[in-house]
Amino acid sequence: ALFLAIFFWGLNAQYPVLGHDYFYFWPRILEGKWHFLRQGFAPLRFAPHLCGGFFQYGNPQDIYYSLPQFLSFILPLWSATQLSIAFAMILGYIGWMRFGKDVLNLTLPWALTLAIVCTANGFFFVHIAVGHLSYYTLPLMSWMLWALFHRKRESRWVFLERAIVFSGVAGMFLYSGTHIAWFIVIPIIAILLPVDLLLSMDFRERISTLARRIAIFLPLTLALGASKLVAIWSLMRFLPRTVDFQTYTASQNSVLFAIKSLWVAPQLAQFFTLDPVNRIHEESMFTSPVALVGSILLVML
Repeated sequence: ALFLAIFFWGLNAQYPVLGHDYFYFWPRILEGKWHFLRQGFAPLRFAPHLCGGFFQYGNPQDIYYSLPQFLSFILPLWSATQLSIAFAMILGYIGWMRFGKDVLNLTLPWALTLAIVCTANGFFFVHIAVGHLSYYTLPLMSWMLWALFHRKRESRWVFLERAIVFSGVAGMFLYSGTHIAWFIVIPIIAILLPVDLLLSMDFRERISTLARRIAIFLPLTLALGASKLVAIWSLMRFLPRTVDFQTYTASQNSVLFAIKSLWVAPQLAQFFTLDPVNRIHEESMFTSPVALVGSILLVML
């Protein structure tokens, strides 16, 4: 509760001055409201009022089927946005706590520590502050990891519940425009799978359990997201991309860049870019010093 108070105080510290990228998403939410009043829940395939008209359903950042969009029908935009962020953070916090207890077998204090670190980090705050509304569902990845890596073997009904949780969160990522989630969730799963198997008491039983879950969860996710995935593929494979938004200098070392982005403290703009005013939120992970201290302790312990 204290962190949420600090978080939203930070978002409103310079109100009515807000992150510039909210003015990418809010016109689309208004367009969604206009569309809903005329065609209901039918997909917003094309937005006639944006940039002289633009495809929306195939846009990876389309948020027509999202909580901010639905709340905008009854609330002002900024209220709908903040309420959606708070909802995702609280639910994600609970998910990380459950992940810590049920998957990592942590005690309650350490599970709460894991939850607050995974929810209350600079990466999430900076992207929300600058207006990347499509990131707001990121804390919910905890429930995907919990459903996949839960330690206990489940009954059929519990298995179905976890399949719904996994595919439901994945579907929320797809339809809420959180395309960035896959660049985080997939590597986490890839890292946790071998660790989980190596630490299991019964290797064959555990690999059978995980294989069964993946075999069911993945097709459910693809079935739920098939419409959106086809729309995105159909648009993006023909959308011309001939101009770079930002390029790195030839002398820049990408490995060193990643190390700085994760572990250097303090995180200063001049470490990353020649344009310190506008690019720092795109270059830094803003997780120091927790990531640095945690990485050292991981090796030691």
